[in-house]
Amino acid sequence: MLQALGKKRGPVLFQLPPRWRCNPARLDEFLRALPVGLACAFELRDPRWHNEEVYQLLRRHNAAFCIYELAGFCSPIIHTADFAYVRLHGPVTAYSGCYTRQALRKWVRRLQAWTDLRAVYVYFDNDESAYAPRNALELRALLEGKR
Repeated sequence: MLQALGKKRGPVLFQLPPRWRCNPARLDEFLRALPVGLACAFELRDPRWHNEEVYQLLRRHNAAFCIYELAGFCSPIIHTADFAYVRLHGPVTAYSGCYTRQALRKWVRRLQAWTDLRAVYVYFDNDESAYAPRNALELRALLEGKR
């Protein structure tokens, strides 16, 4: 199924809900079962996953730690793969709200500093009132130096 997307396919995201407790052994087993060469990212919502043992495990498999912002919380900004995967779920409340130009500029500075990565994927999930496409277009314009 994924092959049908061809070059348009980005990394596959695995989102673990907050109730899933940290279990590096299970994560390692899962990573070993994935097809070789499959780019994937892991959004680990329980903060107990945010630790060096998990980061090292993701690095060994070139799997990205998904950097995310959700309702005022920002996960650690750490790279565990040769690409970055960022999800912006809303600046103040979950899945809503519009990112300010100042907040987007802060992300632009971060993204531009990640010169050692082969790719960076940024997704907006603040879809109330169509803020996600608006913020995505504004971020792209800022990155392209149009604003």
